[in-house]
Amino acid sequence: MFIYSDWNQIGELQGRVHPSAEFVEGPRHVLFGINKLITSALNAIDGQKYETAYATSNLYEIQALMSEHIGTIFVGDLDSVVRGHMPDLLGYMPDFLAHDGADVLKIVRNEWKGYLSEVLTTKIDRSNWYGNGGLLFSFNREYDGYTFRVFCGGRYFGPRHERWSVHQLSHRIWKSKRDTSQNELFAEVFSVLVNDVENRFEVIDGITRVPPRPNEQDRFKPIVELLCSRLDKLDLSTALVCTQKYPKQKGLDKEARRANVKDKFRATEEVRGKHVVLLDDVYVTGSTALECAKTIMEKGARKVTVVVLALNQFPPEWRKFVTLPCPNCNGQLTLRIASNQGAFLDVTSGRTQNAMVKWDFGWMA
Repeated sequence: MFIYSDWNQIGELQGRVHPSAEFVEGPRHVLFGINKLITSALNAIDGQKYETAYATSNLYEIQALMSEHIGTIFVGDLDSVVRGHMPDLLGYMPDFLAHDGADVLKIVRNEWKGYLSEVLTTKIDRSNWYGNGGLLFSFNREYDGYTFRVFCGGRYFGPRHERWSVHQLSHRIWKSKRDTSQNELFAEVFSVLVNDVENRFEVIDGITRVPPRPNEQDRFKPIVELLCSRLDKLDLSTALVCTQKYPKQKGLDKEARRANVKDKFRATEEVRGKHVVLLDDVYVTGSTALECAKTIMEKGARKVTVVVLALNQFPPEWRKFVTLPCPNCNGQLTLRIASNQGAFLDVTSGRTQNAMVKWDFGWMA
């Protein structure tokens, strides 16, 4: 069933989807009744939320749906929205981005699996990954007189977000902060992202990363080494260093984060005249990455492009966190990443004879 408010956006799908598909005109302004609209539609077709996607050109509706276990599709030009008055809505990214109805059709047909980083890091079972390609998105950020392009491969859901329970990319990023088990996988994802940047814009000369604070482990350096070896780029890890230890950014607001890292980095002459790609895992407010990018530009770089695995997503403020119950014992399920990169759900409380549940059960729930 397709419920639409603008036939010009959705009409081209008629005749190109399954003959049994229904097209129903809905209200033009649904923001405050969106949950009731979805419930009514699902009751009409006896459908489940995990089988359903809501397509809209209004990011506020996407935000309103963060409290529902339903797929979301933004139809339109995301870049123009970000340049306008709604940049904070990037913290409520939809599951898919589509330019028009034809793109929606590709999503309906499962030709588009999702965001690149999420698809490439999601393992269905012992030997099968979810897919081998996906979407990425980008936006411009102004910082101290410079304009930087930020490329994101997906979304990051922290432990306070409901989607954390089944989101493999988020768990792999979390795990990478403690060990090196995800380095090869992340290097593969970054290879695709960096190649896309080069294909869209201009030749990349070298790659670096947001450096660690003094006396801390440089967990991104091995990834940069792998990436530069695969792509035949200059390894500029030593060309950017953190000169002063600063408090962790967690818990600080945007302005405090910016002040916290100001003038804490130094770049070398090695970046002069070069197009440099700056890597990081998660983009929150961008303060650290953008301060690093500015430092590189001030040393004479031709251009700096920021590339991250994921963009941080805000948890719904109006819904209490709901845990995922085990179907066998009603204990709380927790996503685990195995040594072979596989993923499964494990019971952390309660008694059960079957303590492991296939990951895709939680994904649908």
